[in-house]
Amino acid sequence: MDDYRVVGIDIKIESPYGSDGEILHDPQGHIGTLLATVDPDRTKVLSFIDPYGHTVFNQLQIPVLIAEIEAAAAEISTKRLRTHNEAMLEAARAAKWASTIVKEYEVGASASDDQLRLQIARVKSHIEKVLGLLRQAANAGPHHLVRFIGD
Repeated sequence: MDDYRVVGIDIKIESPYGSDGEILHDPQGHIGTLLATVDPDRTKVLSFIDPYGHTVFNQLQIPVLIAEIEAAAAEISTKRLRTHNEAMLEAARAAKWASTIVKEYEVGASASDDQLRLQIARVKSHIEKVLGLLRQAANAGPHHLVRFIGD
C-alpha cells in the first residue's frame, strides 16, 4: 500500500473528434482511498495513477485498468482501510503536521468497523461510476483517452 494522501482525482474522457466528455469529480477522494489499499506490485496500470498530476490511459490500457479497478474494489476491506488510516496518522505525526491535521488523522485511525464499512460503501459507489465512464471510453472507439486529473 502506498502512502497516498487521500485527494480528489477527477476523470474525463478525451476525444480527438470534438469536445471532451464531462468530468467525473471526486471531491471526497474515493479514488485515492481505493489506490491507498491496493498493492501496487499486483497491478500493471492502476499503480501509475498519479494523485498529484495527470495520468492518461489509451484504448489498449483501458480494459486492463477496468479489470484492475474491479479487482481492487472487490478486495477493499475494513482491515486494509484501517491499516492505511493508521499509517497516515503515523506519517502525519512524524512530519509534525499541525495538531488540527493530526487530529483529523486520529479520527480516521480510530474509526469503528461500521464507519469504515460506510466509507467503503461510498468508495464502491463512486468506483461504479468510474467503471461506467471507463467502459464508455473503451466503447467510444479509437483515439479516445481517459485522463485522471490529480490534486
